[in-house]
Amino acid sequence: MSTALPLACADATRQLGEPLAGTATPYGRWLLVERPGSWALDRLVDGVPPALLATLGALSVEHGVQPQMIRRRRGRYAPERFTVYLASSTAPVPWLVRHEVDRLEEVLDLDLDALTADTPPGDAEPGPIYLACTHGQFDPCCARYGNPVAAAAAEVAGDRAWQSSHVGGCRFAGNLVSLPDGYVFGHLDADTAVAAVRARDNGELLLDHLRGRAGLPPAAQAAEVLLRRELGLTVATGVTTTPIAEHTAVIQHGGRGWRVTVRAEEGAARLAACSEAAESPATVHRLAAVEAVA
Repeated sequence: MSTALPLACADATRQLGEPLAGTATPYGRWLLVERPGSWALDRLVDGVPPALLATLGALSVEHGVQPQMIRRRRGRYAPERFTVYLASSTAPVPWLVRHEVDRLEEVLDLDLDALTADTPPGDAEPGPIYLACTHGQFDPCCARYGNPVAAAAAEVAGDRAWQSSHVGGCRFAGNLVSLPDGYVFGHLDADTAVAAVRARDNGELLLDHLRGRAGLPPAAQAAEVLLRRELGLTVATGVTTTPIAEHTAVIQHGGRGWRVTVRAEEGAARLAACSEAAESPATVHRLAAVEAVA
């Protein structure tokens, strides 16, 4: 008697209808380093100089920096210089700064301490740029769903679109991150990736696929996403979300404010990633209360 194989994590999550709200990475500071070619399971080991590897690890642990490898396309290519981005989604005004280096070791010469600051270390770029997770060595769903998303995003955004290593939430592949604002979209395909990029380029958000804003706690992310859906608030900029309790955040826009409370419920069991040996229950956030505040 044969035993049915479990669904891939992204397929299972789609089939279960696991909600997206509140599932973006809690990291809100970003260091993006262009490294062509394939990425190993651990994106920060294969091909990264040891001194840079140690610095990236310390930035992640001590300052909540999200190190990412980025590339233009699959396969090996040889850029004349490597692109490096520093970005903050948690600054009062999110910022993005681009550098170019001749060797990866030169990343250590950049002002990496600025990642913990509210102001950019140099001339900021307006963005947005887009990161499509295609890290198939980390999770096969990221390649299966992420590669079409990356290709579609590049058709619309050109050089502002990048393939990226693991951004978190493999089960929500295809995943797309907008920087510097940190909005993360999930369960995209080629068509919805185009819609998400075009909307964001026009100052709007594709709410049905919005996972949350990187750098906020999950409940605060969910509070913003759920309020946006309740009000039809699609504008990308000018919305501030401030956590004030474990499940409550104050959200402000256009001179108006709301105190939003969510409740966390245990959802259906699913694989958090294809590499997981056992299913675990999802945490689902529901809108509990919305109160207007001055």
